[in-house]
Amino acid sequence: MINFIRQRYQGASNLISIYFTNHPLRSIAIFLSISIAILAIYATIWTGFRFLIGLGGMGSVIIEHLFYLLFLIMFFMVALSFAILYYNLSFRSKETKFLINLPIKIKKVSFLRFVESSILAEWIPLAGFIIFIAVYSNINNLTPLISLFSFVYIIPFLIIASAAGYLFCIAILKFMSLKKGAIAIFILLSVIMLFYRYHKINNNNIFYLLSEEVIFFKISRLWFLPFS
Repeated sequence: MINFIRQRYQGASNLISIYFTNHPLRSIAIFLSISIAILAIYATIWTGFRFLIGLGGMGSVIIEHLFYLLFLIMFFMVALSFAILYYNLSFRSKETKFLINLPIKIKKVSFLRFVESSILAEWIPLAGFIIFIAVYSNINNLTPLISLFSFVYIIPFLIIASAAGYLFCIAILKFMSLKKGAIAIFILLSVIMLFYRYHKINNNNIFYLLSEEVIFFKISRLWFLPFS
């Protein structure tokens, strides 16, 4: 497993090095674009936080709800991304077929794919979470180390989200076809959106929308779920 991880790291390092050597200006442009995008996201979140803090007590309530919703959305985003990546890497990849033919246990191959899918599914939400926490700590004059502490605490959450995506992927392949699974997901999302639309139309009061009676807030705060 260590050799596989080392091979993956070395391959990525060689690819980046070759690309930077062959396209130095394009590489610099990509780096600058990523840096500008991060700064723009940071500035946007900072502006939003400043606006919410300016609302007083209501702003504090909204910020609290934002944290719960952030974890709720991140959980389902990571789980769904992991399920798609794990399916492609484990069941459609030619490399997986090659690894299975080697004297390697299937459990190790599956675990390696789990780790690889987790990294690919989690790094973007993790980066966004770190930026979010960095802005929050800056606004509230907290220590910059809170981002590091949050990084340590967020890892178990992301592992649980990946495990949920793994179970979802295996359940779809075991009991349903991909077509039926996609239809079931579409129907479920449609029902959720219709329910939310009905809820929104019949309850337009801002205090109700910020209360614990709203279904998304209620779900995001259930104590037995990993994102609450």
